[in-house]
Amino acid sequence: GRAAHGKIRKGFGLVARAFLKAFPDEADVRLNYKLHGDCEVDRIEDPRIIYTCEYFDWPKLVEWYRGNTAYVSGSSGEGWGLHLMQSMAVGCCPIAARYGGQAEFFDADVGRAVDFKPVRASEVWASMGSWAELSESSLIDQMRWVYENKSAAIKLGRKAATRASLYTWERTV
Repeated sequence: GRAAHGKIRKGFGLVARAFLKAFPDEADVRLNYKLHGDCEVDRIEDPRIIYTCEYFDWPKLVEWYRGNTAYVSGSSGEGWGLHLMQSMAVGCCPIAARYGGQAEFFDADVGRAVDFKPVRASEVWASMGSWAELSESSLIDQMRWVYENKSAAIKLGRKAATRASLYTWERTV
Protein backbone atom coordinates (compact mmCIF):
# COMPACT_ATOMS: atom_id res chain seq x y z
CA GLY A 1 0.00 0.00 0.00
CA ARG A 2 0.91 3.64 -0.43
CA ALA A 3 -1.02 6.56 1.09
CA ALA A 4 -0.22 10.23 1.02
CA HIS A 5 -1.12 13.71 -0.10
CA GLY A 6 1.31 15.32 -2.47
CA LYS A 7 3.21 14.21 -5.52
CA ILE A 8 6.92 14.72 -6.17
CA ARG A 9 8.10 14.56 -2.54
CA LYS A 10 5.93 11.53 -1.80
CA GLY A 11 7.47 9.39 -4.57
CA PHE A 12 4.26 8.10 -6.17
CA GLY A 13 5.89 7.55 -9.56
CA LEU A 14 8.97 5.92 -8.05
CA VAL A 15 6.87 3.42 -6.07
CA ALA A 16 4.72 2.51 -9.09
CA ARG A 17 7.72 2.09 -11.41
CA ALA A 18 9.55 -0.01 -8.81
CA PHE A 19 6.43 -2.14 -8.31
CA LEU A 20 6.18 -2.86 -12.06
CA LYS A 21 9.87 -3.78 -12.22
CA ALA A 22 9.68 -5.90 -9.07
CA PHE A 23 6.60 -7.78 -10.32
CA PRO A 24 6.56 -7.73 -14.11
CA ASP A 25 4.45 -10.87 -14.53
CA GLU A 26 3.11 -11.77 -11.06
CA ALA A 27 -0.68 -11.71 -11.00
CA ASP A 28 -0.94 -12.29 -7.24
CA VAL A 29 0.29 -8.83 -6.16
CA ARG A 30 -1.31 -5.42 -6.08
CA LEU A 31 -0.29 -1.88 -5.26
CA ASN A 32 -3.02 0.03 -3.42
CA TYR A 33 -2.78 3.81 -3.58
CA LYS A 34 -4.86 5.72 -1.03
CA LEU A 35 -4.99 9.36 -2.03
CA HIS A 36 -6.96 12.35 -0.81
CA GLY A 37 -9.88 13.29 -3.04
CA ASP A 38 -8.14 16.43 -4.33
CA CYS A 39 -4.80 14.74 -5.06
CA GLU A 40 -3.72 14.33 -8.65
CA VAL A 41 -1.06 11.82 -9.64
CA ASP A 42 0.26 10.60 -12.93
CA ARG A 43 -1.47 7.23 -13.07
CA ILE A 44 0.20 4.16 -14.45
CA GLU A 45 -2.40 1.94 -16.02
CA ASP A 46 -2.02 -1.60 -14.77
CA PRO A 47 -4.92 -3.63 -13.36
CA ARG A 48 -2.77 -4.52 -10.33
CA ILE A 49 -2.43 -0.85 -9.35
CA ILE A 50 -5.55 0.38 -7.59
CA TYR A 51 -6.15 4.09 -6.97
CA THR A 52 -8.59 5.14 -4.28
CA CYS A 53 -9.12 8.91 -4.20
CA GLU A 54 -11.29 9.83 -1.24
CA TYR A 55 -11.08 10.84 2.38
CA PHE A 56 -11.47 7.96 4.84
CA ASP A 57 -12.68 8.20 8.41
CA TRP A 58 -10.44 6.47 10.95
CA PRO A 59 -12.16 3.03 11.00
CA LYS A 60 -12.10 2.85 7.21
CA LEU A 61 -8.46 3.94 7.09
CA VAL A 62 -7.50 1.24 9.61
CA GLU A 63 -9.31 -1.31 7.44
CA TRP A 64 -7.45 -0.05 4.35
CA TYR A 65 -4.06 -0.29 6.06
CA ARG A 66 -4.82 -3.77 7.37
CA GLY A 67 -5.64 -4.91 3.83
CA ASN A 68 -1.97 -4.52 2.88
CA THR A 69 0.90 -6.87 3.71
CA ALA A 70 3.38 -4.00 3.52
CA TYR A 71 3.32 -0.24 3.43
CA VAL A 72 5.73 1.36 0.96
CA SER A 73 6.91 4.90 1.57
CA GLY A 74 8.63 6.46 -1.40
CA SER A 75 8.83 9.78 0.40
CA SER A 76 11.93 11.93 0.03
CA GLY A 77 11.41 13.60 3.36
CA GLU A 78 8.95 13.80 6.21
CA GLY A 79 8.72 16.02 9.24
CA TRP A 80 7.21 13.02 11.02
CA GLY A 81 5.78 10.42 8.65
CA LEU A 82 2.21 10.02 9.84
CA HIS A 83 1.16 7.50 7.17
CA LEU A 84 4.17 5.31 7.91
CA MET A 85 3.43 5.48 11.64
CA GLN A 86 -0.27 4.68 11.08
CA SER A 87 0.56 1.69 8.89
CA MET A 88 3.02 0.41 11.48
CA ALA A 89 0.40 0.79 14.21
CA VAL A 90 -1.88 -1.72 12.48
CA GLY A 91 0.92 -4.18 11.68
CA CYS A 92 1.90 -3.51 8.07
CA CYS A 93 5.51 -4.34 7.30
CA PRO A 94 7.02 -0.92 6.54
CA ILE A 95 9.31 -0.28 3.59
CA ALA A 96 10.89 3.17 3.76
CA ALA A 97 14.06 5.23 3.83
CA ARG A 98 15.39 5.88 7.30
CA TYR A 99 15.57 9.62 6.75
CA GLY A 100 13.99 12.75 8.17
CA GLY A 101 11.28 12.43 10.77
CA GLN A 102 10.77 8.74 9.95
CA ALA A 103 14.22 7.99 11.35
CA GLU A 104 12.84 8.78 14.82
CA PHE A 105 10.76 5.59 14.84
CA PHE A 106 11.61 3.50 11.78
CA ASP A 107 14.66 1.28 11.33
CA ALA A 108 15.64 -2.18 10.08
CA ASP A 109 14.51 -3.77 13.36
CA VAL A 110 10.87 -3.12 12.44
CA GLY A 111 10.85 -2.96 8.63
CA ARG A 112 12.75 -2.99 5.39
CA ALA A 113 15.05 0.01 4.97
CA VAL A 114 15.48 1.44 1.47
CA ASP A 115 18.92 2.76 0.51
CA PHE A 116 19.10 6.46 -0.37
CA LYS A 117 21.49 9.33 -0.84
CA PRO A 118 20.90 12.84 0.47
CA VAL A 119 20.40 15.38 -2.32
CA ARG A 120 19.30 18.99 -2.56
CA ALA A 121 15.52 19.24 -2.24
CA SER A 122 13.70 20.42 -5.35
CA GLU A 123 10.60 22.36 -6.33
CA VAL A 124 8.83 24.23 -3.51
CA TRP A 125 11.07 22.48 -0.95
CA ALA A 126 14.36 23.72 -2.48
CA SER A 127 14.93 26.30 0.25
CA MET A 128 14.56 23.66 2.96
CA GLY A 129 17.87 21.88 2.47
CA SER A 130 18.20 18.24 1.52
CA TRP A 131 16.00 15.22 1.22
CA ALA A 132 16.46 11.55 0.38
CA GLU A 133 16.80 10.28 -3.16
CA LEU A 134 15.64 6.68 -2.81
CA SER A 135 17.41 3.92 -4.70
CA GLU A 136 14.95 2.33 -7.10
CA SER A 137 16.89 -0.95 -7.09
CA SER A 138 16.83 -1.07 -3.28
CA LEU A 139 13.10 -0.33 -3.28
CA ILE A 140 12.57 -3.18 -5.74
CA ASP A 141 14.68 -5.50 -3.57
CA GLN A 142 12.64 -4.67 -0.46
CA MET A 143 9.31 -5.23 -2.26
CA ARG A 144 10.58 -8.57 -3.57
CA TRP A 145 11.78 -9.53 -0.10
CA VAL A 146 8.30 -9.01 1.36
CA TYR A 147 6.75 -10.99 -1.51
CA GLU A 148 9.19 -13.89 -1.07
CA ASN A 149 9.17 -13.82 2.77
CA LYS A 150 5.58 -13.10 3.72
CA SER A 151 5.73 -14.82 7.13
CA ALA A 152 8.87 -12.85 8.04
CA ALA A 153 7.19 -9.66 6.78
CA ILE A 154 4.21 -10.37 9.04
CA LYS A 155 6.60 -10.72 12.00
CA LEU A 156 8.21 -7.38 11.11
CA GLY A 157 4.72 -5.87 10.96
CA ARG A 158 4.06 -7.11 14.50
CA LYS A 159 7.33 -5.59 15.68
CA ALA A 160 6.39 -2.37 13.89
CA ALA A 161 3.05 -2.29 15.73
CA THR A 162 4.83 -2.71 19.06
CA ARG A 163 7.21 0.13 18.18
CA ALA A 164 4.35 2.36 17.04
CA SER A 165 2.52 1.81 20.32
CA LEU A 166 5.32 3.72 22.05
CA TYR A 167 4.38 6.88 20.15
CA THR A 168 1.14 8.16 21.64
CA TRP A 169 -0.19 11.51 20.42
CA GLU A 170 1.13 13.08 23.60
CA ARG A 171 4.62 11.61 23.16
CA THR A 172 4.68 12.43 19.47
CA VAL A 173 3.93 16.11 20.07
